Amino acid sequence: MRQDEADQDSQALAGLLKGTPTIARNSSLQTSSEVINHTKPHPLQRSSRYIRKTGDAYLRRAESEHSLNQRGAAIADYTRAAVELHPNEPSLFLHGDRQLLHGPRGAGWYNTSLMSLVVVGSVAYDGVETPHGKVDRMLGGAATYISLAASYFTPVKIVAVVGEDFAREDMELLASRKIDVSGIETVAGGKTFFWAGVYSADMNDRTTLRTDLNVFANFNPKLPESYRSSRYLLLGNIQPALQKSVRHQMNGVEFTGGDTMNYWIQDFRGELLETIREWDFLLINDSEARMLSGCHNLRRAAQSVLEMGPKILVIKRGEYGAVLFTRDFHFMAPGYLLEDVFDPTGAGDCFAGGFMGYLSASGARLSDGGYDAAQLRKAVIYGSVMGSFCCEKFGVDRFRTLTREEIEARYQEFKSCTDF
Repeated sequence: MRQDEADQDSQALAGLLKGTPTIARNSSLQTSSEVINHTKPHPLQRSSRYIRKTGDAYLRRAESEHSLNQRGAAIADYTRAAVELHPNEPSLFLHGDRQLLHGPRGAGWYNTSLMSLVVVGSVAYDGVETPHGKVDRMLGGAATYISLAASYFTPVKIVAVVGEDFAREDMELLASRKIDVSGIETVAGGKTFFWAGVYSADMNDRTTLRTDLNVFANFNPKLPESYRSSRYLLLGNIQPALQKSVRHQMNGVEFTGGDTMNYWIQDFRGELLETIREWDFLLINDSEARMLSGCHNLRRAAQSVLEMGPKILVIKRGEYGAVLFTRDFHFMAPGYLLEDVFDPTGAGDCFAGGFMGYLSASGARLSDGGYDAAQLRKAVIYGSVMGSFCCEKFGVDRFRTLTREEIEARYQEFKSCTDF
């Protein structure tokens, strides 16, 4: 890059910091609106140094704003430019301390308007006993785990129901991660869903001791108007008819994924098949895949399930990892070897949150029938990373301190352990 071009870029960067960009005629740096409308490869793509320099400018401008609305606008500019400047790997542009508006230091980077993920499912309290100890009551529920894991990658809008006994500090934990909790309904006089169980010595099996559905028994999810234009939807393990109802409440969704269980497969099979026909992504474990398909061989089971509608199938295999299947290829990821597994509750949901969170942050689109294989492989690894962190403490406690830097370090560890 010539010196005059560098000087023009410096002038443009100074304008960004003031919020009123000054763009020289031949400057390689443009405002976010110009970047979005730019149809040719942006000159800045030729230099990762200048990509990062541009990112710093957006960040400093955001930090200088005192109003949350102004900071939000700056962050939106920042992330829009990131995806446009380097669509295949926006993290080259988005780097450093990205907290600004969204949770704890290093919690993540994301676009507040374009990449939001709607999560529907249970917010609950759990009582858990493992070989490492016992907790009588702690925050849990599929939507809770999914949302916390996904929030490190993308904005989350949660839909759930709780009782009047739901603690204020638990709602504040979700909100502190910039999870939109306006879709959580609180039932006056009601009690929050409660589950209790005990794990075996190797923690591969668990016995349910108590299930009190409480307000969750009448859960009929209604999406706030502000949720309905979101592009990404992840449906937790609820009745298939409710999952379908939520999908039809969305008017701009481009990527829908969900979970199910043996109860729905066995007793609501027709309803479930009608529902998953509209999905892009299905997440189930190996026994559920065999039950749904009627095939014992896992590869044949996957092929059978994909013929039912989903374009992507991820089969969870517990401590042995996960396998992603499409009609064109499959990808196997190992489980992460932890020194101590304190509590595996919610690990599968955290996998789902990491998987969908990464895809939404990356702008994944399957509405045209295609997909990016490399993007899907990375999503599986990020899902595995988030599931592994979940197991390191009881309940959601690991997410109280987890940083994006730790997530990236473990992602790289996964990469080094599996690369050959």
